[in-house]
Amino acid sequence: MPLEITTKIGCTNMCEYCPQSLLIKKYARLNKKTEPSSEAKKKDKIMSLDTFIKCISTIPSSMDMHFTGYVEPFENPACADMMLHANSKGHTIACNTTLVGLTVDIIEKIRKIPFRAFRVHLPSSTYKEFIGVKRPLSTLETGQYALSEEWLKILTYISNNPLHNQSYHCHGGLHPQL
Repeated sequence: MPLEITTKIGCTNMCEYCPQSLLIKKYARLNKKTEPSSEAKKKDKIMSLDTFIKCISTIPSSMDMHFTGYVEPFENPACADMMLHANSKGHTIACNTTLVGLTVDIIEKIRKIPFRAFRVHLPSSTYKEFIGVKRPLSTLETGQYALSEEWLKILTYISNNPLHNQSYHCHGGLHPQL
């Protein structure tokens, strides 16, 4: 049975089918008791590498680590280091990503991890999502948000230089720019 790793609370992709809003509300209710400062609240939503190391220190290496959850894992700048640490401890790693937050440097940093699965979630033409969208938002004639050049470059790079066990999926039809 795998251990699901959620690297932060809240996601910029805001996919309409994702139940992350429930996770955010639950997290907010649990943290209301201590009422930390706004800066502490912001920091508290991103798991630190030290916290991750402490949390998995007693987890048997036979347990897979799935970097997924109701968030884009690479929106946490320490995600690659978390994966590398878990891999060095003998855990098999799987990842679900929209590529948001990934750079060529991060891709190359995690390249040697023998992923059980590295799933790239592509934007769809069917649902409202903010995966890889251009900011400020602009809309295509078809009604979908236009994708950013930066995101398209990362997609092209990882498609031409795939990671171990890399695959692609989307919900509904594929975004018209893809």
